[in-house]
Amino acid sequence: MLLFNFNVKAQLMPAYSNAGLDSLKAYEMQLKLLSDSILDGTSPRIRAEAHKKYIPLLKKALKVHGSFDYPFDSLTFMKKIVPEDKSFRMFNWLLKFEDGSFHYVAAIQLNSKDSLHLIPLYDRSDKLDDSELLVKTYDHTNWFGALYTGIIDCKIKGKKYYLLLGWNGYNLYSDEKIIDVVSFDKNNQVQLGAPIFDINGKTQTRVLFQYFGEANFLLNYIPEQKIISFDHLAPSTPKLANKPWMYVPDGSYDYFIFKRKKWLFKEDLFGTVKGKIKEAGGQ
Repeated sequence: MLLFNFNVKAQLMPAYSNAGLDSLKAYEMQLKLLSDSILDGTSPRIRAEAHKKYIPLLKKALKVHGSFDYPFDSLTFMKKIVPEDKSFRMFNWLLKFEDGSFHYVAAIQLNSKDSLHLIPLYDRSDKLDDSELLVKTYDHTNWFGALYTGIIDCKIKGKKYYLLLGWNGYNLYSDEKIIDVVSFDKNNQVQLGAPIFDINGKTQTRVLFQYFGEANFLLNYIPEQKIISFDHLAPSTPKLANKPWMYVPDGSYDYFIFKRKKWLFKEDLFGTVKGKIKEAGGQ
Protein backbone atom coordinates (compact mmCIF):
# COMPACT_ATOMS: atom_id res chain seq x y z
CA MET A 1 0.00 0.00 0.00
CA LEU A 2 3.00 2.29 0.31
CA LEU A 3 2.84 2.49 -3.47
CA PHE A 4 -0.31 4.57 -3.20
CA ASN A 5 0.37 8.30 -3.36
CA PHE A 6 -1.74 10.73 -1.34
CA ASN A 7 -1.29 13.45 -3.91
CA VAL A 8 -2.44 11.64 -7.03
CA LYS A 9 -4.42 14.29 -8.95
CA ALA A 10 -5.84 14.69 -12.41
CA GLN A 11 -8.16 17.24 -13.93
CA LEU A 12 -11.71 15.93 -13.75
CA MET A 13 -13.89 16.06 -16.83
CA PRO A 14 -17.66 15.49 -16.85
CA ALA A 15 -17.09 12.17 -18.66
CA TYR A 16 -14.13 10.44 -20.18
CA SER A 17 -13.38 11.16 -23.82
CA ASN A 18 -13.09 8.44 -26.46
CA ALA A 19 -9.33 8.47 -25.98
CA GLY A 20 -9.81 8.28 -22.22
CA LEU A 21 -12.21 5.38 -22.60
CA ASP A 22 -9.72 3.51 -24.75
CA SER A 23 -7.00 4.08 -22.16
CA LEU A 24 -9.22 2.88 -19.32
CA LYS A 25 -10.19 -0.26 -21.24
CA ALA A 26 -6.53 -1.01 -21.90
CA TYR A 27 -5.64 -0.53 -18.23
CA GLU A 28 -8.56 -2.71 -17.20
CA MET A 29 -7.33 -5.55 -19.42
CA GLN A 30 -3.88 -5.37 -17.83
CA LEU A 31 -5.38 -5.19 -14.33
CA LYS A 32 -7.57 -8.21 -15.09
CA LEU A 33 -4.54 -10.30 -16.01
CA LEU A 34 -2.79 -9.28 -12.81
CA SER A 35 -5.89 -9.93 -10.70
CA ASP A 36 -6.07 -13.46 -12.11
CA SER A 37 -2.49 -14.00 -10.98
CA ILE A 38 -3.23 -12.52 -7.56
CA LEU A 39 -6.07 -14.99 -7.08
CA ASP A 40 -4.75 -18.09 -8.84
CA GLY A 41 -0.98 -17.75 -9.03
CA THR A 42 0.74 -21.09 -8.53
CA SER A 43 3.00 -19.82 -5.73
CA PRO A 44 2.97 -17.11 -3.02
CA ARG A 45 5.83 -15.37 -4.84
CA ILE A 46 3.86 -15.10 -8.09
CA ARG A 47 0.78 -13.80 -6.26
CA ALA A 48 2.84 -11.26 -4.31
CA GLU A 49 4.60 -9.98 -7.44
CA ALA A 50 1.28 -9.59 -9.25
CA HIS A 51 -0.15 -7.59 -6.36
CA LYS A 52 2.94 -5.40 -6.22
CA LYS A 53 2.34 -4.48 -9.87
CA TYR A 54 -1.41 -4.13 -9.48
CA ILE A 55 -1.48 -1.08 -7.21
CA PRO A 56 0.68 1.32 -9.30
CA LEU A 57 -1.15 0.20 -12.45
CA LEU A 58 -4.52 0.96 -10.83
CA LYS A 59 -3.13 4.33 -9.79
CA LYS A 60 -2.18 5.08 -13.40
CA ALA A 61 -5.67 4.14 -14.56
CA LEU A 62 -7.25 6.48 -12.03
CA LYS A 63 -5.17 9.37 -13.38
CA VAL A 64 -7.11 9.18 -16.65
CA HIS A 65 -9.58 12.05 -17.02
CA GLY A 66 -13.07 11.00 -15.98
CA SER A 67 -11.91 7.74 -14.41
CA PHE A 68 -14.35 8.16 -11.52
CA ASP A 69 -17.21 7.18 -13.84
CA TYR A 70 -15.50 4.10 -15.21
CA PRO A 71 -16.88 0.91 -13.58
CA PHE A 72 -13.97 -1.57 -13.98
CA ASP A 73 -16.63 -4.27 -14.23
CA SER A 74 -14.27 -7.13 -15.10
CA LEU A 75 -12.27 -6.67 -11.88
CA THR A 76 -14.68 -8.74 -9.84
CA PHE A 77 -12.25 -9.60 -7.06
CA MET A 78 -12.08 -5.87 -6.22
CA LYS A 79 -15.19 -4.33 -4.70
CA LYS A 80 -16.22 -0.85 -5.80
CA ILE A 81 -18.26 0.76 -3.01
CA VAL A 82 -20.09 3.99 -3.92
CA PRO A 83 -22.38 5.98 -1.57
CA GLU A 84 -25.73 7.29 -2.72
CA ASP A 85 -24.42 10.85 -3.07
CA LYS A 86 -21.47 9.63 -5.20
CA SER A 87 -19.06 11.86 -3.34
CA PHE A 88 -16.40 9.14 -3.44
CA ARG A 89 -15.87 5.51 -4.22
CA MET A 90 -13.82 2.93 -2.40
CA PHE A 91 -11.77 0.17 -3.98
CA ASN A 92 -11.52 -2.74 -1.58
CA TRP A 93 -10.13 -6.28 -1.68
CA LEU A 94 -8.31 -8.82 0.44
CA LEU A 95 -5.28 -11.06 0.21
CA LYS A 96 -5.32 -14.54 1.76
CA PHE A 97 -2.04 -16.04 2.96
CA GLU A 98 -0.89 -19.64 3.25
CA ASP A 99 -1.47 -19.69 7.03
CA GLY A 100 -5.14 -18.74 6.55
CA SER A 101 -4.73 -15.10 7.61
CA PHE A 102 -5.89 -12.11 5.59
CA HIS A 103 -4.65 -8.66 4.67
CA TYR A 104 -7.14 -6.01 3.57
CA VAL A 105 -6.55 -3.31 0.98
CA ALA A 106 -8.62 -0.19 0.35
CA ALA A 107 -8.31 3.23 -1.25
CA ILE A 108 -10.82 6.06 -1.47
CA GLN A 109 -11.14 8.04 -4.70
CA LEU A 110 -12.78 11.39 -4.01
CA ASN A 111 -15.13 12.82 -6.62
CA SER A 112 -13.99 16.42 -6.84
CA LYS A 113 -14.90 18.97 -9.51
CA ASP A 114 -11.36 20.18 -10.05
CA SER A 115 -9.21 17.16 -9.15
CA LEU A 116 -9.18 13.51 -8.26
CA HIS A 117 -7.63 12.48 -4.94
CA LEU A 118 -6.69 8.94 -3.98
CA ILE A 119 -6.46 8.19 -0.26
CA PRO A 120 -5.09 4.81 0.85
CA LEU A 121 -6.31 3.06 3.99
CA TYR A 122 -3.63 1.12 5.87
CA ASP A 123 -4.74 -2.12 7.48
CA ARG A 124 -3.78 -2.14 11.16
CA SER A 125 -6.47 -4.55 12.34
CA ASP A 126 -3.88 -6.81 14.00
CA LYS A 127 -2.25 -3.91 15.86
CA LEU A 128 -5.14 -1.77 17.14
CA ASP A 129 -5.89 -1.97 20.86
CA ASP A 130 -9.06 -4.04 21.34
CA SER A 131 -9.93 -2.08 24.49
CA GLU A 132 -10.07 1.18 22.50
CA LEU A 133 -11.45 -0.07 19.21
CA LEU A 134 -15.11 0.61 19.98
CA VAL A 135 -14.63 4.11 21.40
CA LYS A 136 -11.85 5.70 19.35
CA THR A 137 -11.68 7.30 15.93
CA TYR A 138 -8.70 6.86 13.63
CA ASP A 139 -7.19 8.41 10.53
CA HIS A 140 -6.47 6.58 7.28
CA THR A 141 -3.19 5.20 8.65
CA ASN A 142 -4.98 3.14 11.32
CA TRP A 143 -7.76 1.25 9.59
CA PHE A 144 -9.52 -1.79 11.00
CA GLY A 145 -9.25 -3.73 7.76
CA ALA A 146 -12.35 -5.34 6.32
CA LEU A 147 -13.97 -6.44 3.10
CA TYR A 148 -17.02 -4.21 2.68
CA THR A 149 -20.34 -5.37 1.28
CA GLY A 150 -22.51 -2.26 1.68
CA ILE A 151 -22.60 1.46 2.46
CA ILE A 152 -25.24 3.72 4.05
CA ASP A 153 -25.38 7.51 3.65
CA CYS A 154 -26.21 9.37 6.85
CA LYS A 155 -26.33 13.05 7.88
CA ILE A 156 -26.11 14.15 11.52
CA LYS A 157 -26.11 17.82 12.54
CA GLY A 158 -25.27 18.82 8.98
CA LYS A 159 -22.26 16.49 8.71
CA LYS A 160 -22.19 13.53 6.35
CA TYR A 161 -21.26 10.08 7.58
CA TYR A 162 -21.01 6.87 5.61
CA LEU A 163 -21.62 3.59 7.41
CA LEU A 164 -19.73 0.64 5.99
CA LEU A 165 -20.91 -2.94 6.50
CA GLY A 166 -18.03 -5.38 6.31
CA TRP A 167 -16.40 -8.70 7.16
CA ASN A 168 -13.08 -9.55 8.80
CA GLY A 169 -11.68 -13.08 8.99
CA TYR A 170 -10.63 -12.60 12.60
CA ASN A 171 -8.74 -15.86 13.22
CA LEU A 172 -8.81 -19.57 12.40
CA TYR A 173 -11.87 -20.15 14.60
CA SER A 174 -14.01 -17.04 14.36
CA ASP A 175 -15.00 -14.24 12.02
CA GLU A 176 -16.20 -10.70 12.63
CA LYS A 177 -18.76 -8.48 10.96
CA ILE A 178 -18.30 -4.75 11.40
CA ILE A 179 -20.23 -1.52 11.06
CA ASP A 180 -17.58 1.16 10.62
CA VAL A 181 -17.91 4.83 9.66
CA VAL A 182 -16.10 7.05 7.15
CA SER A 183 -16.32 10.84 7.22
CA PHE A 184 -14.23 13.74 5.92
CA ASP A 185 -13.12 17.01 7.46
CA LYS A 186 -13.04 20.33 5.59
CA ASN A 187 -9.63 19.41 4.14
CA ASN A 188 -10.92 16.04 2.90
CA GLN A 189 -8.93 14.16 5.50
CA VAL A 190 -10.47 10.79 6.34
CA GLN A 191 -11.85 9.98 9.77
CA LEU A 192 -12.67 6.36 10.58
CA GLY A 193 -15.31 5.78 13.24
CA ALA A 194 -17.72 8.27 14.80
CA PRO A 195 -19.60 8.44 18.15
CA ILE A 196 -22.98 7.81 16.54
CA PHE A 197 -23.96 4.39 17.94
CA ASP A 198 -25.96 4.14 21.16
CA ILE A 199 -25.93 0.67 22.73
CA ASN A 200 -27.91 0.55 25.95
CA GLY A 201 -26.94 4.12 26.79
CA LYS A 202 -23.26 3.73 25.91
CA THR A 203 -21.79 5.51 22.90
CA GLN A 204 -19.58 3.62 20.44
CA THR A 205 -17.66 4.73 17.37
CA ARG A 206 -18.09 1.41 15.52
CA VAL A 207 -19.74 -1.96 16.08
CA LEU A 208 -18.15 -5.43 15.98
CA PHE A 209 -19.86 -8.81 15.97
CA GLN A 210 -17.63 -11.81 16.68
CA TYR A 211 -19.00 -15.27 15.94
CA PHE A 212 -18.03 -18.86 15.19
CA GLY A 213 -16.38 -18.92 11.75
CA GLU A 214 -18.51 -21.74 10.34
CA ALA A 215 -21.77 -19.92 11.17
CA ASN A 216 -23.63 -17.71 8.70
CA PHE A 217 -24.06 -14.29 10.31
CA LEU A 218 -26.33 -11.87 8.43
CA LEU A 219 -25.90 -8.09 8.50
CA ASN A 220 -28.14 -6.01 6.26
CA TYR A 221 -29.58 -2.52 5.76
CA ILE A 222 -33.35 -2.14 5.31
CA PRO A 223 -33.78 1.36 3.82
CA GLU A 224 -37.59 1.47 4.10
CA GLN A 225 -37.37 1.58 7.90
CA LYS A 226 -33.81 2.95 8.15
CA ILE A 227 -32.84 -0.20 10.01
CA ILE A 228 -29.61 -2.20 10.14
CA SER A 229 -30.65 -5.76 10.98
CA PHE A 230 -28.38 -8.53 12.23
CA ASP A 231 -28.51 -11.97 13.80
CA HIS A 232 -28.70 -12.21 17.57
CA LEU A 233 -25.68 -14.20 18.72
CA ALA A 234 -25.75 -16.68 21.61
CA PRO A 235 -23.72 -19.66 22.87
CA SER A 236 -24.93 -22.96 21.43
CA THR A 237 -24.45 -24.63 24.82
CA PRO A 238 -24.14 -23.20 28.36
CA LYS A 239 -20.50 -24.32 28.43
CA LEU A 240 -19.69 -21.77 25.72
CA ALA A 241 -21.04 -18.75 27.61
CA ASN A 242 -18.53 -15.87 27.73
CA LYS A 243 -16.73 -17.29 24.69
CA PRO A 244 -17.95 -14.96 21.89
CA TRP A 245 -15.66 -16.55 19.32
CA MET A 246 -17.94 -19.62 19.56
CA TYR A 247 -21.29 -17.79 19.44
CA VAL A 248 -23.77 -18.56 16.67
CA PRO A 249 -27.06 -17.02 15.45
CA ASP A 250 -30.03 -18.21 17.51
CA GLY A 251 -32.71 -17.50 14.89
CA SER A 252 -33.78 -14.06 16.16
CA TYR A 253 -32.72 -10.62 14.95
CA ASP A 254 -31.68 -7.38 16.64
CA TYR A 255 -31.21 -4.05 14.91
CA PHE A 256 -30.04 -0.45 14.87
CA ILE A 257 -32.56 2.24 13.99
CA PHE A 258 -31.71 5.84 13.13
CA LYS A 259 -33.43 8.09 15.68
CA ARG A 260 -32.55 11.25 17.57
CA LYS A 261 -29.42 11.74 15.45
CA LYS A 262 -27.91 8.41 16.49
CA TRP A 263 -28.12 4.75 15.58
CA LEU A 264 -29.93 3.17 18.52
CA PHE A 265 -29.54 -0.51 19.39
CA LYS A 266 -32.80 -2.41 19.77
CA GLU A 267 -33.61 -6.05 20.46
CA ASP A 268 -36.16 -8.35 18.84
CA LEU A 269 -36.62 -6.94 15.35
CA PHE A 270 -39.80 -8.82 14.47
CA GLY A 271 -41.35 -8.28 17.89
CA THR A 272 -40.91 -4.50 18.05
CA VAL A 273 -40.93 -3.07 14.51
CA LYS A 274 -44.39 -2.42 13.13
CA GLY A 275 -45.21 -2.96 9.47
CA LYS A 276 -43.86 -5.35 6.90
CA ILE A 277 -40.13 -5.91 6.93
CA LYS A 278 -38.93 -6.57 3.40
CA GLU A 279 -35.76 -8.44 4.29
CA ALA A 280 -34.10 -9.10 7.63
CA GLY A 281 -30.75 -10.44 6.52
CA GLY A 282 -28.49 -10.39 3.50
CA GLN A 283 -24.92 -11.10 2.47
